[in-house]
Amino acid sequence: MITLNLSEIRFMQAVLPLSEGHRELFDKLASKNKKLLPDEISSELNDLCEERLATHGFDDYYSPTKEGRTLGELMDKLYAG
Repeated sequence: MITLNLSEIRFMQAVLPLSEGHRELFDKLASKNKKLLPDEISSELNDLCEERLATHGFDDYYSPTKEGRTLGELMDKLYAG
């Protein structure tokens, strides 16, 4: 299980093309004290972060944007799980 914080959950809700199931899971996690993400979901979310990073994570000079850095941090966390 991977522990997320509320800001990570809100970020993913805002920028990733989540399925309805993922949205429902995040809504449930947001209201809990311990925000534990099941391992089987982490791979799916990592893939979504990777896709978003490729399309929105870099500026014109191929330097990571703020969003790109956040996505990279999330990918590290999701992959480690």
